[in-house]
Amino acid sequence: MDADPLSADDFVVYLEKVTEPYTGTMLLGLGGYAPIASEPLRIEVRYDGETASIARMTIVDSESRVHFTTQLPFEPHVIRICVVACDSVGELVLRDVSANEIRRREETIAFASNGIASQLLGIVKRGGKSIVSGQIFSPLRWWARANRVAELLLRVKQKIRTKWLLRRFPGRTVHDAFIANTATVPDAVRFAYRPKIRTPPCN
Repeated sequence: MDADPLSADDFVVYLEKVTEPYTGTMLLGLGGYAPIASEPLRIEVRYDGETASIARMTIVDSESRVHFTTQLPFEPHVIRICVVACDSVGELVLRDVSANEIRRREETIAFASNGIASQLLGIVKRGGKSIVSGQIFSPLRWWARANRVAELLLRVKQKIRTKWLLRRFPGRTVHDAFIANTATVPDAVRFAYRPKIRTPPCN
């Protein structure tokens, strides 16, 4: 008895924009889960009908389903982005959206909950606890507080410096990064310095 054909509802697909932290390049992130099928599956990402990347497949959850993921440069001129599941029988369109509909990656719950209000509430709670327990009169506690303030000022300084560097040296576009990584170095620059090796005379 043949298995029931797969449908798009059997797959879980996530599409989002991700900024590469070192170069600032905008990437398209794809991830999701696929059921175990009788035929080998291949998940493709297509830009305007052309295959741009093939996702890597990994069996998870005690071999009950397959996880797929990939990242590729987000091309600004692309109009439609399509995610297709392919096998030997045919193709199944999982997602077919406009490039403008894909959003950036949202902040995690832990990062979003660590806002200014929660930080101020934590300071008030810790201060009240220190007064009640008498720790406010301990010199070691004040030394530890001074160290934490110094670390906080250092993190703020590093964050400001990072923003200044990103503003002065913005991330390269996909085209510029490709040209820089594939450009050949001229011989005049490559061999600007040639060390002289003196061999001892033969006796």
